[in-house]
Amino acid sequence: MGITLQAQRFTYVQKKVSLLRLFKEIRKQTGVSVIWNETDFNVDQRLDANFIGAGLKDIMDDLSARLPLNATLIGKMIIVKDRFVLKDTVHEEFYLKPVEIVNTGYQNLPKERATGSFVLVDSRQLNRKVSSDVFSRMEGITSGLLFNKNTTNSNSGDLDLSIRGRSTLFANYQPLIILDNFPYNGDLNAINPNDVEKITLLKDAAAASIWGVRAGNGVIVLTTKRGKFDQPLQVSLNSNVTLAGKPDLFYNRNYLSSSDFIDLEKLLFDKGSFDDALNDKVSYPIVSPA
Repeated sequence: MGITLQAQRFTYVQKKVSLLRLFKEIRKQTGVSVIWNETDFNVDQRLDANFIGAGLKDIMDDLSARLPLNATLIGKMIIVKDRFVLKDTVHEEFYLKPVEIVNTGYQNLPKERATGSFVLVDSRQLNRKVSSDVFSRMEGITSGLLFNKNTTNSNSGDLDLSIRGRSTLFANYQPLIILDNFPYNGDLNAINPNDVEKITLLKDAAAASIWGVRAGNGVIVLTTKRGKFDQPLQVSLNSNVTLAGKPDLFYNRNYLSSSDFIDLEKLLFDKGSFDDALNDKVSYPIVSPA
């Protein structure tokens, strides 16, 4: 029976013919009934029929290629069903605008919600300069931060810093340093600049509401790099090379060479020139190391 149906030929040429009319013509010529579900399949769809001596399987393949349907030949019946078509829908793309986050040392706030005067320095700005300490890299890129290279902080001996000038004559005028949400009182040169992710400089009285009287001179908040969830391994290498001309130790005839200076110091020591300074147990004056 299957071979007989496959061997049957169908001829029908008509433009804009409905599927209902085409199915009736198939039954009329071949005796094969076409069955469908009226609630799920629309037989009012139209197409151009151009079948001349075509087999039933070729007809069903052609209909399936042009219309969203599946046709199955079973005995003397053709079962037609709707075929689900996955449509590609182009949606409008939305992009999240980067939000600048200010770290006050106590909490992270968006830039528009942060009160007071502040400066945010990210790692890209810090890496523009090459230095062994992080604060030297901030020079020239932050407003209101003063570096006094001729003096040091008399209290700790560290780099002399001030925000918006000095606010006192005799008390400590150094800004408060916050490292990863904790006050930092150690050596500033011990902070590796390559470990710093961003720096927030708080310059007015708004910082005092968080850190109290210690923030009266301003606050410098340092946030170091840290791992993130499901972050891939990252390896970075920094290499710095400094080139300088060879110094001329004898460029001035008024200066002694190091060997002559040591010989002179030994001569003065042998003649007792340093005896008073060495025996002074009150003021302990500085004596030449030679």
